[in-house]
Amino acid sequence: MNKNKRGFAVLALCMLGGILALEITTSGFNLNNNFIVNADLPEGLSSVSFTLPGNNSVTYNQNGTHPTATYNLDDDTVVGNNGLITGYSGIDKVYPGNSTGGYGTSTTTLKFGSSSAVGTMTIAAKYSVHKVVINYATWSATKNSQLKVNGVMGQKVARLTFADETFDLSTPSTTVTIETTFPTSGDRRVGIVRIDLYHRCGA
Repeated sequence: MNKNKRGFAVLALCMLGGILALEITTSGFNLNNNFIVNADLPEGLSSVSFTLPGNNSVTYNQNGTHPTATYNLDDDTVVGNNGLITGYSGIDKVYPGNSTGGYGTSTTTLKFGSSSAVGTMTIAAKYSVHKVVINYATWSATKNSQLKVNGVMGQKVARLTFADETFDLSTPSTTVTIETTFPTSGDRRVGIVRIDLYHRCGA
């Protein structure tokens, strides 16, 4: 396969959120081997969802493992990663699924937060993420909950139905920290069913 065909194949894969098969610079490249700015790089998307064996009231460990190994955040439970996620850290008060209450029984959500503490998770990514879309429902139908992603505050909402919220990051980053907050007279808990991570391939 000649050089131009190889470059085209890599770009096509990257637009699907895949993994680049060859090393490139942080500034990117084009088919004529000229450097281009990050904004001109193709946009990749990893749409991450969860398939859990059940639900569990024990929180995840900081690195995404769980005392019950079948709940570990790995290729068996995390769908749509496409190789973008390289690890997890700082996880606190994040639980697999939901047994009862709030938005209902679920084996496809991560429950962030408890009645007394916020939930947080940091995702490490292979490429810099510039936009995050989170599909979630709140625990309470009347008390507001709120998400924060890399310091970008979300809306204060109270709804038991799942819906998207978009977070445009002011600075693209290879680490994405998702956390709940505690609005005045609010609730710290949400259930996240999907996390869309938008990145520039090679950046």
